[in-house]
Amino acid sequence: MGIFARGARLWARYKNEKGEWINERTGFAVGQEDKAKRYLARIDSLARDARDGAKTQPAALAASITVKDYVERWLEDRRGLSLASWSDDANRLRKHVVPLIGKLELGAVRPSDVRDVVLFHRKANQLAPRTIRHVFATMAIMFGDAIADELITMTPCVLRKGVLPKKVDKDPDWRATAIYDRAEIALLIFDPR
Repeated sequence: MGIFARGARLWARYKNEKGEWINERTGFAVGQEDKAKRYLARIDSLARDARDGAKTQPAALAASITVKDYVERWLEDRRGLSLASWSDDANRLRKHVVPLIGKLELGAVRPSDVRDVVLFHRKANQLAPRTIRHVFATMAIMFGDAIADELITMTPCVLRKGVLPKKVDKDPDWRATAIYDRAEIALLIFDPR
């Protein structure tokens, strides 16, 4: 049992409920060893419980809650913590994720479902690449919190290289015109407001 690196990613090695050795991607990068160790401890605990005949609750809980239900609960938690980004997170999830995978059970979401959300928005070409990356990052945080809430055992937010768009502006000519003139700079510096 342990954590090891393959390239820039961390992997876990543990025995499953049948006593077989498993190598599994943790979803964490090199440098996040503490998170990967907590993940491994949780997985190992679940596998031990299953080997000992105990009923695993996370799977039962995740089977009874949809992504849409968890999104709403998660957003309320973030709002209660007074996090400044909760409204941006709500907008990203409610507009761009829930319509696509909201009806799925939380425990049934697979990496292919997350990939399909990203590819759907890339093909629709209505969101800037940076926005698509923000939507994915918000999903990754939410599913990470679902692990912490012990509703799922691993995050489905694992994508192959090249699936996420590169960080570029939707309108490549916009940035060249995004400059302040002398009067605007003086106003920013010297205006008492």
